[in-house]
Amino acid sequence: MKKSIIAAMALGSWMLLPSCNKDFDTNAPYKPVTVVYGLLNIGDTAQYIKIERAFQNGKDGDATVIAQKPDSLYYKNLDAKIEEITNGTVSKTYQLQEVDLNAEGYPKESGTFAGASNIAYKFKGQLDALKTYRLVIVNPQSGETITAQTPIITNDPAQFRFSQLFTSPNVAINMADPTKTISPAAIAPPNAKMFTFTMRFRYVEKNTATGEQTAKYIDWVMADRVKAGNTNGNTQVKPSSDVSNSNFYELLGNDIPAAGPNIERYVDSVEARYWAGGEVLSNYIEVLTAQGGITNDQIKPIYTNLSGKESIGLMSTRTMRTSRTTLSGGTINTLKTDPRTAPLKFVGTVY
Repeated sequence: MKKSIIAAMALGSWMLLPSCNKDFDTNAPYKPVTVVYGLLNIGDTAQYIKIERAFQNGKDGDATVIAQKPDSLYYKNLDAKIEEITNGTVSKTYQLQEVDLNAEGYPKESGTFAGASNIAYKFKGQLDALKTYRLVIVNPQSGETITAQTPIITNDPAQFRFSQLFTSPNVAINMADPTKTISPAAIAPPNAKMFTFTMRFRYVEKNTATGEQTAKYIDWVMADRVKAGNTNGNTQVKPSSDVSNSNFYELLGNDIPAAGPNIERYVDSVEARYWAGGEVLSNYIEVLTAQGGITNDQIKPIYTNLSGKESIGLMSTRTMRTSRTTLSGGTINTLKTDPRTAPLKFVGTVY
């Protein structure tokens, strides 16, 4: 079953964030700040939303000790739900279930913050790109209510379309000349504001002595954070400049080890993996990357679309479309002969 894991930002960064209208005093007395991070994806059947408590230990606590206590990161008996809204009226409600992401197959990386518990809130259901989804959180201890809502980006091929590259599985990608460029592009679906264009290069590694074959891949981010001109859909989105073919050979030469004895490699395919993100996610990333460094004991405010006292984070949408095809014969020949990729021993294709 396909699942959407909504990975929280690094906890160390999240835990230091203030509410959106105040600076943060690192010596301030303890007070709870709710942190939310959720990205709804229409392509997934299970959605996960991180809801945590901002970590601030006050003047008398040992941060490294308190951070290992799950109670310092998670609320007890939190009431959270997703409301599906149709024409301004709640048409369906999903009660969020508390789950341990470790048990769900998404273990937390080790570090200062409690790793034994890795709590998120989950619901299952088919999202509808014509509806709006509202998160409602009620803290039974304080009685405070936090809300946020988001539209949904569709992954319908009729609305989220490939343009210029990967338009057909029968049209090979030609990067034979490293001095030339390619042009990744997409027709944006409604509600999409930011795109990442990635090409996944798939290949098979064969040990000629044992006959063992291993399928592998490497991802080439051709263009990241590409902004759409509007969120109404049916607009072509592409990077401000074309992408050099040379970058492809540079990546493979740097990230794939030179072939050892008895090792041959065969090209399998290339796959477009085009991500589209909503306007709130786009705004959040834009603000985050513009924050600059931390000075003294204050951190600049950060973007949030949550409504409610002492809350920060975002609720937005994203989705991905994929398409696979082959590399042209000329590109295969360049892989064999280019000085950066010749040591990798690509001798042919699997097709």
